[in-house]
Amino acid sequence: MIKGKHIISILDIGSTKITCFIVKRIYADNYEILGVSQTASKGVKSGMVVNLEIAKDAIIKSVEVAEKMASVTIKNVFISLNSSFLISERSSGDIILANQEVTVKDLNKLLFKVLGKFNKQEVEIIHTFPYEYILDGNRGISYPLGLYGNKLTGFFHIVSAPVNYIVNISKCLELCQLKIEGYICSGYAAGVSCLKSEEMEFGSALIEINGASSTISLFFNDKIIFTDGVPYGGANLIKDIAKVFNLDMRVAEKIKNTYGSMIRLDGDACTQSIKVDADTSHDEECFIDQNELNDVIIARMHEILTLLKSKLQDNDMMELVSKVVFTGGCAQSIGMKELVEEVFETKARIGMPNNQEGIPSNFLRTGFAVPIGMLKCIENMNHHRRNLLEDKKGFLKSIWVWFKENF
Repeated sequence: MIKGKHIISILDIGSTKITCFIVKRIYADNYEILGVSQTASKGVKSGMVVNLEIAKDAIIKSVEVAEKMASVTIKNVFISLNSSFLISERSSGDIILANQEVTVKDLNKLLFKVLGKFNKQEVEIIHTFPYEYILDGNRGISYPLGLYGNKLTGFFHIVSAPVNYIVNISKCLELCQLKIEGYICSGYAAGVSCLKSEEMEFGSALIEINGASSTISLFFNDKIIFTDGVPYGGANLIKDIAKVFNLDMRVAEKIKNTYGSMIRLDGDACTQSIKVDADTSHDEECFIDQNELNDVIIARMHEILTLLKSKLQDNDMMELVSKVVFTGGCAQSIGMKELVEEVFETKARIGMPNNQEGIPSNFLRTGFAVPIGMLKCIENMNHHRRNLLEDKKGFLKSIWVWFKENF
């Protein structure tokens, strides 16, 4: 068995599949994949545990497949959390420096002052992203450490989750005899994985279309400043097709995957029909009009994209979007790019994971965007821990406990 602190285990728990990555960290941003599995997800809906026993069995199966491939027995895992269930808030705080140099202690004090506002809420803090500092009225400061001033104000994007949501996931992993090393927002991971540096800087919305949910995250000035989601995804397309054409779900899925498109046909092509073989729903073969099928798919996907766009509009953030990048299970559907551009009225592209040293090219596809991004997020967390704030399990956790006990 391979053991050691350089082994990283990741679980991306979705509604349709559970992805387990076991990798060996060679050095910063360089990994060797030891084991990978993608198994059917059961007992889970949009990343939320809805049946403890069934979810436990599904997770154990996924982990065992990856362990067998890697010749490793894992005990600790990082878990992805679906943005649909997360709470995205922006908060600020300030401290007086008395014309002294900004130190790590000052930045910790400022962060804990902001986190103190959440101490009576029934939430678990997942991420804290500082996205701007103001020093004595001077805006646009991204890293104030070492600067001199009198008053420091910090603006933070706080991503949290309802306590019960976290407790249920934690209990399920405990039944699997796995310890949770940390949680990572799926939208954050997908963005880190798929966005180019200039896209993160100038403002990009990252859309992730999953099986039973879809999420949208906004990146600006190299930071994630918003994330949210809706409880609709690729599975809804299949249900719509099954309902409209009176098909078995299995057949509807096959039709969607084989013939599904988001582009209406014109001219002679518009008369194209799709043959549906006899099944449990039909005693004999039947035919579906290609354009009617496309209309069903377009209507549902247009609704999903419009709902995601409204998340940004409701938070006055659409003006920051210069491009939309989309990834996930439906990302490679014909006509998806054109539909995204129509709804968001801006340029769009499909989001494939960026090249990362040590990751084979066959893993650089939309289905692995989140787990590959999680590796980068973990490296960022370790760098942040070494250079600025202590890990949540250490100093930050002790302060958090202090807050809860004293306020």
